[in-house]
Amino acid sequence: MAQKQEMSLVWQNNDTPKTLFRLKTRAQEESLKHPLRQKILRVLCEGILDFEIEREVRKKTLQDGTSVTHHVTRSTPTRRFWMTVSEIHEAAHVRFPEFKATKQQCYYHLNQLIEHGLIKEHQLGDARYRSKKPRARFYRSIARFFISQYLGVSPSDVEEVLETLKHGWDVVPKPKDRRRLKEIFIEQERLLSATVQQLAEHLVGDSEYLLNHPNLIEQVALVFLSDDDDFVRSYQETKEILIRSSEGFQDIDANMTSSESGGTD
Repeated sequence: MAQKQEMSLVWQNNDTPKTLFRLKTRAQEESLKHPLRQKILRVLCEGILDFEIEREVRKKTLQDGTSVTHHVTRSTPTRRFWMTVSEIHEAAHVRFPEFKATKQQCYYHLNQLIEHGLIKEHQLGDARYRSKKPRARFYRSIARFFISQYLGVSPSDVEEVLETLKHGWDVVPKPKDRRRLKEIFIEQERLLSATVQQLAEHLVGDSEYLLNHPNLIEQVALVFLSDDDDFVRSYQETKEILIRSSEGFQDIDANMTSSESGGTD
């Protein structure tokens, strides 16, 4: 019995959005604040029901020499994360009864999300769709969850932070301390990023909450790092540098120390 098998998988597994994307610019953060774009992203993150198509051609020769061909088609339910504007528009209306945007408005906001690097555009799609919609464009979110670009103090922002501290509390660290602060910020950034990544790997549920609260995952990361010796030491050293660089901070520290030791009559 001769058998010929042909298989056509509609969407590959690597089309699934990655779990986490860390925003890189303020423009990306501002873009995510728009409620309509949040709904579009939630639809893209949830995907749409589709089917993986498997086709088999089975050829068999009977005893009398007759050749018989059987065509077998199997379809397996799957979730597709590449969607057309029409699919996004329809799914958003089903998912959110208050969704009133037109397709043209969806186009506009999709283009804004593309411009800010938060979704991807794919023009070809699967062969089935090319035959029906040769010009169809498909869109996919680059991630299921988005978090703020600012984890702690970025090393590139050290000078701006120090300038703010100077104007706010008259903090003037010596050159050696300024260099050390930059080193500390780099280490804190590394520890925070590693912890956030671990937290992201266990994210479940709806992406709405992190879209609306992009700093939440950083706060949770700080909780997990609260007993990390390296992280705690880095904050203690930061405090020491700030205190010796500002008389105002020295007074604050003295008052807090007095309060903690019960220095009241």
